[in-house]
Amino acid sequence: MKSSSDFEYPYSGSDNDSIGFRQFNGLMEETKSDPAWQAAWRFATAIRKQGFLPKKHFVDRIAQRGIGQGTRFDPRTFRTEFFRAQHYQQTRPGYNMRIAIVRGIPVLYRMGGPRGSTVVLAGALPEGALPPAERISAPPQREMFEWQQEIQDEGPYSHLDGTDRILIEPGRDFTPGQKLKIYAANMRRNGGVIKSDDPTDPYQVLKMPERSVSRGMGGTGQPRDMASVDHIVPKDKDGTNDYSNAQVISIAHNNAKRNR
Repeated sequence: MKSSSDFEYPYSGSDNDSIGFRQFNGLMEETKSDPAWQAAWRFATAIRKQGFLPKKHFVDRIAQRGIGQGTRFDPRTFRTEFFRAQHYQQTRPGYNMRIAIVRGIPVLYRMGGPRGSTVVLAGALPEGALPPAERISAPPQREMFEWQQEIQDEGPYSHLDGTDRILIEPGRDFTPGQKLKIYAANMRRNGGVIKSDDPTDPYQVLKMPERSVSRGMGGTGQPRDMASVDHIVPKDKDGTNDYSNAQVISIAHNNAKRNR
């Protein structure tokens, strides 16, 4: 008998405990002794090179509900199996995660990344478990070089993807909460100082925005060296509000980009 929690996955487009693979080495230093977990990490690392973005929750669930129960995933064939699988969209109110049935395991995924076109593997349900859902087509399969370019386009805050419950979609602004988390991550990386993520920015050391500015209520009198959160792929070119599409730059540099 499956518990109700096995079928629940919020519409947020992310999972609470997911983590960017930029932290892979650090995690391996604290590696779990479970051979299934280690095998799942090796599998996830291999399919990342094929353009997928696996999250920590996906690794844990594949170890538990796939490899740990005898289902073996082959990274050499996973991409083909994924796109040939039956795909579903959850239909319960508040839940919009997609599902692909791969080797009997319902794999939870969403479309994310800077352009909203990368398959982000978010988790897995027990074999045979399917929440209320309707059949959909598989996402379009892109050429390998396009996948690789998407990976290269990950921004400096991709490790924050999936750390809160927000709607991710093209053309959407970063929320005030996202901005605060981005500024905090920038300061941790730079010894308590906010620095621009763009080497061409005329202002490299930046001032923390006032609270009203961080909430999108700033006027025209902001200091030119004030920090701002910018979309790497612009909103008007379908750039998403994924953390992987964020960078911190000065308000002057941001305004100059908009005027081009």
